Amino acid sequence: MNKSKKEQVVAVFDLDLTLINGDSMTLWCQWLCENNFVTDIAQFLASEQSLINDYKAQKLNIAAYISLALKPVIHLTTTNIDTLVKKFIEEKIKPIIITSISDQLKTQKHKGDTLIISSSPHFLVEPIAKYCFAIENSFGIPSKEAFIWLCITIIFLSSLLTCLGFFDNWVSTCQAGLFLPTTG
Repeated sequence: MNKSKKEQVVAVFDLDLTLINGDSMTLWCQWLCENNFVTDIAQFLASEQSLINDYKAQKLNIAAYISLALKPVIHLTTTNIDTLVKKFIEEKIKPIIITSISDQLKTQKHKGDTLIISSSPHFLVEPIAKYCFAIENSFGIPSKEAFIWLCITIIFLSSLLTCLGFFDNWVSTCQAGLFLPTTG
């Protein structure tokens, strides 16, 4: 790598159990129950737990996962769902932000690009990243509508990172969800 070239740093933070002390999908399901969007609460929460178990066993049916998250509110407009997600973030997510990791994220944000990732649905991850951490770049499990956007974004980011020389060095440090490249 050309030493006169300024090194580009990209930090990647996991959302669930790293930036927040909980799982955003599980909290969303609980919030839907608490706010009367679910009629059969026991069945709904059992389905969510079954999907979490499938995730841990690496056999998650992503379509079923997204379907469960959206089923209670699918009849609403996108604008109404966005409003509910903001309320959910205020009530359930902001109180459980892990301050020490959030501070690391803020510090890293000033050094270079920052990305928040999660295995939770993108319709939750993106607004949490924006409203809680002021991070514009995030990835979560996409809904069908978001899948094409996600593919285009991955291609774009891969191209951008390649142009910036990010892949010139291997990522060598991984601590508390923070990934930093080393200098050559």
